[in-house]
Amino acid sequence: MAEQRVLKGIYKEGPAVASAIISPENKARILVKGVEPHMPRDPAFAEGIRRVIATCKEHLAGVEETELCAVLTQAPAMVEHVTFNPDELAAMGLVRILGMDGDCGLVVRMSDTDPAPTTLSYSSLRTGQGIPEQPGLIDVASNFLRKTYKSLTTPQQQLYGLIVQLGGRGLLKLVCVDDEGIKAAVSLKDLPPARARSLVIPFGALAAELAAGATLEAIAKKLDRARAG
Repeated sequence: MAEQRVLKGIYKEGPAVASAIISPENKARILVKGVEPHMPRDPAFAEGIRRVIATCKEHLAGVEETELCAVLTQAPAMVEHVTFNPDELAAMGLVRILGMDGDCGLVVRMSDTDPAPTTLSYSSLRTGQGIPEQPGLIDVASNFLRKTYKSLTTPQQQLYGLIVQLGGRGLLKLVCVDDEGIKAAVSLKDLPPARARSLVIPFGALAAELAAGATLEAIAKKLDRARAG
């Protein structure tokens, strides 16, 4: 039976390094560290990713599908801005680009080759009761303070991980914001017509339930709509 192959250090330039994991199904994931955005839609970040891909292609000849995961450690909050459109991905020969928060190893951002989802304003969801939901990919305005994984308490980190687990490969974006208590803005893959649906989770309140003794299983039942697919 075929086994997973790991190609270490197939790209090195300054602090940037990339390795690749090739699955038995002949699909590759390139893991990149040291190439990070310092602003939304940072052109230097996009160019850095293109250089990585150009170098790695020769090592991945014959692979059927390739995705790239950018591991962010310098400014993990920038992970929500790891955004590439389908044309950019096609030009690089990728099926998707993922953004990982390097402080926890969780993938919380994804762009793929499907048509771009409809954009949905966070403000249109935030005033809803319970766990409001609308079609579209949520866009959180810059005036809301972000809460990164590292800044969360232990119960909050457990809840963060649970949301990622529920979303699985269909999680497009997860952003925690300080908005009269911590809220989690979550976007999940959904086809069609908006190609995404988004919900706002009362993150702080649910984490408080965990801290008071609620089980992850009980919280997961309350978050059933956060499952993708």
